[in-house]
Amino acid sequence: MNWEKLFKRYIWDDDRTPYFVSPAKMTRKQADYEIFAYTIFLGSLFTILCLVALSPATRSDAALLYLFTAIVATIVLGFTKHVYAAYYTGAAPAVLSAYLMLYGFPANLAAIDHFVLIVFALVWLRYGFRVVGIAKAYAGMPEGNPDEAG
Repeated sequence: MNWEKLFKRYIWDDDRTPYFVSPAKMTRKQADYEIFAYTIFLGSLFTILCLVALSPATRSDAALLYLFTAIVATIVLGFTKHVYAAYYTGAAPAVLSAYLMLYGFPANLAAIDHFVLIVFALVWLRYGFRVVGIAKAYAGMPEGNPDEAG
């Protein structure tokens, strides 16, 4: 059994998981796969948060408005790869951080939960910069294999 081949086939693929490839060296096929995974993640997260914001216990009209527009921006990003949609979705961790600074963390969270949320927001923000870079470079990306992108 060839573990490297299985790992590469199911976990790491140069076309489908190009997370360590610079946006300048990506092909459109790679960018499409990465943007698709990002939009599935964001769409799911924003939809869940929107449903939470709809509940009577946590009702927040401002959060609902932002989450709804973020869902729309995520859909636009997924279909068009437009740079402004990437900026809008990439700003979501900063908006989350601002919300937590204004309204505070939920009372039932422990200190480790605060730390996890902060680290998650920072990693997400960093990845948002990558998605913006992909959206900026998308129009000039070559089609085809990464070997041809040179």
